[in-house]
Amino acid sequence: NLDAGAGPQFVRQPRSQIALAGNSLVLAAQAASLEPLQYQWQFDGADLPGATNAALALTNLNLAQAGDYAVRVSNAAGSATSIVSRVVVVQAPRRSLVVTEGQPVSLDAVVAGAAAPTYRWRWNSQEISGATNATLTLAGVTAAQVGATVESPNSFQWSLDGQSLAGQTNSFLVLSSVAGSQAGTYWVTISNPFGTISRPVHLSVLTSDPAGQSVNVGAPVNFAATAEPASVRYQWQCNGADLPGQTGPNLALQRAVPAMAGAYQVLVSDGYSSLLSDVAGLSVASIAQPGAVEWAFPEGSSFWSTPAIGPDGTIYAGAASGHLYAFAASGDLQWQLDLHGGIYFTAYDGKLYCLDTTGAERWERVISSPIPYLLGNWLIGSPAIAPDGSVYVGSHDGRLYKFAGDAAPAPGGWPQFQRDARHSGSLAYAPARASQLLGPIQLHDGQISFDLTTTAQQYVDLFGSDDVQTWTWLTNFYDATGPVQVQLPLGPGENWHFYRAAVP
Repeated sequence: NLDAGAGPQFVRQPRSQIALAGNSLVLAAQAASLEPLQYQWQFDGADLPGATNAALALTNLNLAQAGDYAVRVSNAAGSATSIVSRVVVVQAPRRSLVVTEGQPVSLDAVVAGAAAPTYRWRWNSQEISGATNATLTLAGVTAAQVGATVESPNSFQWSLDGQSLAGQTNSFLVLSSVAGSQAGTYWVTISNPFGTISRPVHLSVLTSDPAGQSVNVGAPVNFAATAEPASVRYQWQCNGADLPGQTGPNLALQRAVPAMAGAYQVLVSDGYSSLLSDVAGLSVASIAQPGAVEWAFPEGSSFWSTPAIGPDGTIYAGAASGHLYAFAASGDLQWQLDLHGGIYFTAYDGKLYCLDTTGAERWERVISSPIPYLLGNWLIGSPAIAPDGSVYVGSHDGRLYKFAGDAAPAPGGWPQFQRDARHSGSLAYAPARASQLLGPIQLHDGQISFDLTTTAQQYVDLFGSDDVQTWTWLTNFYDATGPVQVQLPLGPGENWHFYRAAVP
């Protein structure tokens, strides 16, 4: 795995090679990093001027070029040096020699770059017994020792997609600063007086590498790469591992989470060879910008309850579908529980539920309403949990209930009771003398309702407040009958957060 601020790591090392003098070879390496890379090739420990690409081409080899090659790769965080790649150059003996019969002949083969090379000489393709030195000496050549071979020079012509390339008549083809337009099928045609043969070489070009990104949690991420020709295949990787199903030129991540951070690359192949793109680093900020939507969960129904947060950071929320959900802080669903048509910790079966962090039920309580038509099962408010573990929950029967809890919440980990225009906070009572407390007041569908506990023939004042400190008088009425449930419509501007009814 790659980390931001880490030095480069090699994903392909250069390999040792042997070549004849006059021929060419290419040494190549590839490194991965979240930072831009610089290459510097070395020969026998010294930097080679101008050799600053991922590949090093050695053309028209001579014995002086034999030796140890390595490449040093660096970025802003550090550097790394590849393993040593040894290049061995062989100077073959002379192709032809004319001598007088009876004269001695010496043939020499020179090898540079190899510590202890071995030699085997052949005559007319047959190995000569005992001829294992760099020099082969024939004393007093006879006609029987003549080897007759006819060699005619070959001619070469390179072409691209059927069009000859001007001036490209060597046994090798070198392309500098390759562009997408140079992708295609190259052919080399080799001719001599005895015939002509052609062989194809396929070249695919990665024209643009994916770019690194830094995003906030929950943001979409898109990586893109382009290659020519259009028939190439793609395979996206993260930290060197293939991403299943990600085989197009674009990689789309719908919602970023910290676990997605890493080094992304795409492997481009054409059936003959493959090439890894440069690394595109992805960093995911664990804290999004203020006000940014980090994630959303499409449940399909309404979330009526106020979410609660457990001591371990798990988020609990209930929906009108009757399910209680537990989410990780990243938004990933941990589990869900069917509460028989209930909402959050409270349910339409008339029960208050207490669950642990795995979704298992710890206890339940039944709330029985004294009002028959309510059936005692309208628990539509979110429970509030006090620092001592007590659980408070409001009911549609116009009462606020308190239950003894069996575990106190973590400090600051649970939300306190708060106003919600439709559910939580719609119950309120006046912090007044006991003689003035007439009972909980319910706000519902533009009306207030409460149980009047005064004696008969008393006036009752109704007040509203937003902070439970300053109260505004709204209206009064005369109680002629004693204890009764009272319902009053609210006028314009009377939709307060809290209400109280008191005897003057």
